[in-house]
Amino acid sequence: MSGRRILIIQDFYPIALATQAALRRAGHVADFTDLGEEALERAAACDYDVIIVDDVLPDISGFEIIRTLRDRGFAGTILFTSTSYDFAPRALALGADRIVTIPVDYDALLESVAALRAPA
Repeated sequence: MSGRRILIIQDFYPIALATQAALRRAGHVADFTDLGEEALERAAACDYDVIIVDDVLPDISGFEIIRTLRDRGFAGTILFTSTSYDFAPRALALGADRIVTIPVDYDALLESVAALRAPA
């Protein structure tokens, strides 16, 4: 299996760096940004297979990122991270594919990424 190209959108650096390290150890290319607007620019410029979106960011919400990505035709997988399942229905309705709770279970996250269809 070849690795997937993944964008992590997370403003809490310990989580962002730990997620990036876990994904890279599993053979994926993992980029991260802490700003939603920058994430949208990167998503438009790069063909990501998976985007991991946090619920709260300093500039725009994770919900707005999901909506914008789907409106722009992003067909990849969106994983939504949050400390609470309370946000799950809204995230899923906007186009998130799966919910990942914080603290992140990295084994479960890697299983979710591995279960995705092979990259084109």
